[in-house]
Amino acid sequence: MVARQYIPFSELVCKINPAKLAQEATSQSPQSTFRDADEYIAYFEPLILAELKAEFSNAVEKFARDGGEASAFRSSLPPQGNRKGSSGRKDDAGCPLRAVILFARVENVFQLVEAQPFNNPHNVGLREGDTIAAWACGKTPSANAQKALPGSSTIGLVERVTPLGNTFFKTILPEGSPPLKDGTEIVLLKLGSIITYQREREALYRLPRATLLSGLLQPASPIAQATNAKRTTAQFLEMVVSQNGLNASQADAVISAVKSSTGFRIIQGPPGTGKTRTLVALLNVIHVLEYQVYYESFLRSIQVPLSDSRSDSAAAHHHNGNPNRLDINQNPGSLKSMLASLGKTLAEVPRERSRRPRMLVCAPSNAAVDEALTRVINEGFLDDYGRRYSPELARLGSKEVISSGARFVSAQGQAEAFLERALGPHNKKSPHGGDPSRMQLWISDWTKRTDGLLLELKHTKRKPEIAPKLVDIHEQLGRLERDMVRFEI
Repeated sequence: MVARQYIPFSELVCKINPAKLAQEATSQSPQSTFRDADEYIAYFEPLILAELKAEFSNAVEKFARDGGEASAFRSSLPPQGNRKGSSGRKDDAGCPLRAVILFARVENVFQLVEAQPFNNPHNVGLREGDTIAAWACGKTPSANAQKALPGSSTIGLVERVTPLGNTFFKTILPEGSPPLKDGTEIVLLKLGSIITYQREREALYRLPRATLLSGLLQPASPIAQATNAKRTTAQFLEMVVSQNGLNASQADAVISAVKSSTGFRIIQGPPGTGKTRTLVALLNVIHVLEYQVYYESFLRSIQVPLSDSRSDSAAAHHHNGNPNRLDINQNPGSLKSMLASLGKTLAEVPRERSRRPRMLVCAPSNAAVDEALTRVINEGFLDDYGRRYSPELARLGSKEVISSGARFVSAQGQAEAFLERALGPHNKKSPHGGDPSRMQLWISDWTKRTDGLLLELKHTKRKPEIAPKLVDIHEQLGRLERDMVRFEI
């Protein structure tokens, strides 16, 4: 087999014709398994480029709506920082500016250019890693200035922007085109940034060294098969689709992903087409179905016969109501002995599938993660009875990069809030950082609640109609277990 030739990403990008983006749509049949890493790369690399081209197309469409080339002769850009995209950085994609070439030379396959903007030299809205479309223009807008990009336009990659706004970029001219010359007046149209796509491609080419290579190439597994076997009801899917306001394409994406038993699913679309909304709906459906399997496994482990109909436990688990606190009337004993008995006490709960379902949501930027997280916080999920509930969440990452609206669900924020509730304000005189007497009260309360729930679980009848109660006891014990883990830490 001939080894795949690696072409630098900058070269692939600069060979894109910005005037023909609409003609370069990529369509591929879904594929879930692959013979080797080369086949995997050959399948996904064009999709990365297709996503990048979609971002370029969005900027070109905005350029046309704003008046095309004529808009470059108006005041170039808005004030610094007034326009922000989902990544938190200034979003000037689709905004053109005029510049003059100070220096240009050919080096290997690229032409290197230094251009000086005419307007707002301290606010060109460009930075390293941005992509631009560039083409020569006249000194004044012509009466028939095009709204579409001219055929002579090329893609350029910004390598540096000086404090005075001078922009250094490299480009590959179309075959047969004369090189750009010093003194030529040009238009620079920002199209977007390649940084995210470049990282994705680099990760793709590291795949042959990946520890999980075999699982990525042949992802079928017992877990995946179990996911496919879940009792997905059309009524529940229709309810989630309707309540989230999904269109037909978005609904198809959710249903396809949920019913798949193998492989990956890619949802593609330019900015503003509802990818985040679709993601939240998909997370909702997966969350409900995963917990349905989890709790049915738990009920089987304690020998509860399940009826043929859908178990009410699938809905009962979602609501995180706080259990009533019990009166504290016993000596809690030493902290050391209590922590030592934790494992033994909670091991009395028989669980066939002891690990609770978890979903990890990742994105290229912290702002994108917080965007999805904020939607879940504000809107919640729907259970299979149409009731809203708030799933348990934990935002990972340092405090500095998490948005203010999501910090209260960060791992650190939740731990601090728990200690405040359990132990009172931080006290430097206490070796545990809290009020010692309040600490003993919390341990006593925790012990009594745990023992009471275990006793209730032991004496509750194993009947299908009692399943919601058993699941609720199980949930309360799970919360107590997590509280003690936090307390230990």
